[in-house]
Amino acid sequence: MKKTTTLFLLFILTSVNAQFFEGFEDGVPGKLEQIYSKGTTTWIDFGLSAINVDKALSDNNSAVFFNGMSTKEVVTYLQTPILDLSNPELSLDFLYLQKLRTDGYSNELTIELSVDAGSTWKEIAVYNQTDNEVKEIHIDLGLYKPTTSSILRFKSTQYNPLDGTPIVIDNISIKDNIKKSNNLISNILSDEIKIYPNPSSGIFTIDSNKSVTLSITDCNGRIILNDKEIVNDSNIDLTQFSKGIYFARIYSVDSQVIKKIIIQ
Repeated sequence: MKKTTTLFLLFILTSVNAQFFEGFEDGVPGKLEQIYSKGTTTWIDFGLSAINVDKALSDNNSAVFFNGMSTKEVVTYLQTPILDLSNPELSLDFLYLQKLRTDGYSNELTIELSVDAGSTWKEIAVYNQTDNEVKEIHIDLGLYKPTTSSILRFKSTQYNPLDGTPIVIDNISIKDNIKKSNNLISNILSDEIKIYPNPSSGIFTIDSNKSVTLSITDCNGRIILNDKEIVNDSNIDLTQFSKGIYFARIYSVDSQVIKKIIIQ
């Protein structure tokens, strides 16, 4: 009961503070535009089409990308209208689930951003985590310098729909990057986390006095390390990646911090 109440309060806070919000309670695509890139029969609503998905991620409805009837690769988009995302403090948050299917293929959910009203696009994140767990995705949009003519879109690629895994998303929110729950500010982790040496040749030590989770993205927003549990001192080996700037997002249940790391 306590968990349900907390989620409800977070939903209210998100809805009030959000610049853009879509929870699909009035159906799919809601405020977004549905675009078929490859194939024309992708199911994208919660209900009988949500094979192996027994309930919505939030409230009564979610968006489900899946088509078990197709025999070819299927690509479908859910796309926002043109938005003013020029505020550098904005973030994109949403719920994400990909069902586990041991005999299937890992289909992908890609987040793409256009800063010129849809003329060109760049990938900012890719997810294919078939682990049956609902994840709260948080993307700092300020890293990608969006403009007053920006569009975000969710791209589902089903490489082999016959053996694929449904992708479910819900509660898409674009809001201030500082997460608030009562009087709790998300960046309180800043002084509790140390990363050294920085710069380094690719070996970093994450020093934390509490249990946290680490994700690392490159400058293009591609995830190179995702959801690694950190307890006390942990070494991270990134020597297989190119020299350059990367971003480490370190978070716990109630707080987070993003730190820049450099491989030289």
